[in-house]
Amino acid sequence: MKSGSSKMNKCDMIREAFRKNPIAKNSQIKKAVFQQYGVNCDQNLIIAAIGKYKDRIVNQSKHIIMMDESRNFLSKFNGSVEQACYYIKLIGSIDTTTKKHPAQV
Repeated sequence: MKSGSSKMNKCDMIREAFRKNPIAKNSQIKKAVFQQYGVNCDQNLIIAAIGKYKDRIVNQSKHIIMMDESRNFLSKFNGSVEQACYYIKLIGSIDTTTKKHPAQV
């Protein structure tokens, strides 16, 4: 394995290659993982890690918009993923009919 891969599993390597090139086809992801980490990965593992190419390409514009919105949302919590996740979980637990948290019902 090449440097930087000692703590990463194959799925992490695939996701990192995808993050660097979100429009890459599976064959390009496979090649990038091999070039960057010296590791071969199967087509099935790529699909399991980041989904099918045809599904990814359909959602590409949504992905770009959501990444921008996610960065903006995270910035409101000074980059704290833990605080942002807590807020998301809190909102998710609110009863949509009463608009109250279960403890308030």
